[in-house]
Amino acid sequence: MIARLAVRADRVFDLRPGERARVAGLFAVSLAFGFGLSAMEIAVLTSLLASGAPDGIPWAQVVVGATVLVAGGLLTLLRARLSPAAFVGAPVVLLGGAALLVLPQQVADAPALPGLLLLIASHGVLSAVAMVAFWTLAGRALDVAQSARLYGLVSAGELVGIALAGLLAAPMRAAFDLPVLLAGSLALLTLTGLALLPFARTVQAGSDCEEAPPAAAAAPLERAHVARCVAYYSAYNLTYYLIEFTLFVAIQRAWSGQPEAIAAALGALTALRVGVGVAFRLFFTGRMLARFGLGMGLASTPVAVLGLCGLGLLAHPLAGSVLVAAFALSVGESAARNGLGKPAFMAAQRPLSSAPRERTVTLMETVVEPLTTGLAGASILLLPVAWLSGPALLLVPIPTALAWLAAAAALGRSYRRLPAAHA
Repeated sequence: MIARLAVRADRVFDLRPGERARVAGLFAVSLAFGFGLSAMEIAVLTSLLASGAPDGIPWAQVVVGATVLVAGGLLTLLRARLSPAAFVGAPVVLLGGAALLVLPQQVADAPALPGLLLLIASHGVLSAVAMVAFWTLAGRALDVAQSARLYGLVSAGELVGIALAGLLAAPMRAAFDLPVLLAGSLALLTLTGLALLPFARTVQAGSDCEEAPPAAAAAPLERAHVARCVAYYSAYNLTYYLIEFTLFVAIQRAWSGQPEAIAAALGALTALRVGVGVAFRLFFTGRMLARFGLGMGLASTPVAVLGLCGLGLLAHPLAGSVLVAAFALSVGESAARNGLGKPAFMAAQRPLSSAPRERTVTLMETVVEPLTTGLAGASILLLPVAWLSGPALLLVPIPTALAWLAAAAALGRSYRRLPAAHA
């Protein structure tokens, strides 16, 4: 009976012989990281938005940018001193354990803005380290052909975890204070890092996915491909944080000083944003990318953002609510990104040979991510006050979304050329 169910699941999820164990392990890691990081983020954001300080939102982005950039330098030093298998899990264990020992004891249930910024910075560092660990492991466990087909499936665990954290956000906020929520989230992240250590050694020992260094003809194309990955991720991250700012301002104004209502809104929104993405990653992403190509997946999210901004501006005289438009924009962007955009972007990096690929993953999470996050926060601080209310908020993400779409087209062309250079 169990064997028949396993065979049926293999057909549903398009798994080939020998893939089941690695896919299940990666899915479990992704699930644990998704739940732990999202539960921590919702708890901290609830306290930040309930504090009623609108300047805290862009300042939080600036602080995250600075701290993750410093953490990236430390992560690079650790890479040179640890074995490839230990590098995947050890940084998560070290940082998660240190945060578990320090943060819950240092914050009250309603910390002031400096304490909240410390928590947000810690979450940003842990998120970057966890994503480097997961995608480094996934790149070692799955080859180029498997990446387009299975990256969506193995990373769907993250979305399931985020959805669970969103659904449980309001009851957890009512049952536990902030230090307890932090301790639970950090303990889960630390234990997941510990579990990664033997898993990474198993993958490293049995991996047949490592490539030789790039040929001389391929090296310039690889460098150009990395540059296009950086351009794509920069435009994406700027757009994402500008959309988040639009959403947070709308939520803060709708439920000022009501932490339970804010937690419920953030939790419901989180679950809704990833719901479509979960279904897509589990059942459709691999098949759609295999059929229509990565170019379609890369372009899907900026097209959705531009379309929803336009619809929000056109519908505002009728709908009359920036909150509704901000919710729709956030849900639409997240569904497209989670369903197609993120798996397509990670698969687009897989044809790089192993060393440049792993350096690129670290570069994205610890250099490009914090720099563009800080840039988004700084740009918001410089915006005229008139842009921070009413339908003008929907204009904020449009320039970066246009840059994102152009970068998607360039990266799609580069991806098609790169495998031929390795042939």
